[in-house]
Amino acid sequence: MIAFLLFSLLEASVCGAACDKIEPLFVIEHSKNGNAVRYEACIDENGGLSSPEPVISYWVLENGQREELNSIERARAYGVVVGERKGKEVARISVVSLKAREISVAKTGTKYSALMLINGRECILERVFIKSHDLIFGLPVVEYIELFGKTKEEGRPVTEHIIKSQL
Repeated sequence: MIAFLLFSLLEASVCGAACDKIEPLFVIEHSKNGNAVRYEACIDENGGLSSPEPVISYWVLENGQREELNSIERARAYGVVVGERKGKEVARISVVSLKAREISVAKTGTKYSALMLINGRECILERVFIKSHDLIFGLPVVEYIELFGKTKEEGRPVTEHIIKSQL
């Protein structure tokens, strides 16, 4: 338990935001390898979302190590754009590569969740999967994206498959 608390404190101080606590929101996985980008709510000492950075994101590598996103990854793919704030407990965000899909980070019960429309239903976003292939110079071309979540009320699984032309 002490190790977990120390890790959480270290993680909160490394993220660059004033996080007293962090709560997992969702991950983005892709077909290239086992690395994933993890998104977490950054919570201040009063239990509200931290300002100005309510959500942090970073790589979790295949070997379990954490690595910060570089400036290109933040600007072109996995960064978080913070929109409207509604008090300290709700923030509208978008992921740069999914900017057409607004996410509302809000408390659901006792914890924060990423709420998004998935297949036309308000859901708690859990995971995004990106199927892509590389061009000659290693630049990825997205073939499709899948969203995975569960309905906010019943907790039933919901998925949505988005093809390249819909992005």
